[in-house]
Amino acid sequence: LSKNRLSDVPSEICHLVALETLNLYHNCIRTIPDSFIILQSLTSLNLSRNQLGSLPSCLCGLPLRVLNASNNKLVSLPETIGQLHSLMELDISCNEITALPHHIGKLKALRELNVRRNLLCVLPE
Repeated sequence: LSKNRLSDVPSEICHLVALETLNLYHNCIRTIPDSFIILQSLTSLNLSRNQLGSLPSCLCGLPLRVLNASNNKLVSLPETIGQLHSLMELDISCNEITALPHHIGKLKALRELNVRRNLLCVLPE
């Protein structure tokens, strides 16, 4: 669904319970619905180049291995981000994030972290 003019995530997406990869790159999406929690097979989610101001905590209940939320308007990440035990790649570059959640250190599977071009002054322990 990349490179369209979607302002919302189509609700029909949540009927695709076996969906493993979802690419919503380069749209006009402002919010992610809480109904995403139904997508319990989703391992790769690309939300880059949208208009997101925040990520819902429901995303932290998914088996994501790759999450790309770069080039949005994020000011923070959900505190529950540490629950993404399988997350290997996290790209939150080019946002307006001022601080990373303390629980980001619980991402033991994380292999790639991109936080460039944000407003960070300190990193958590």
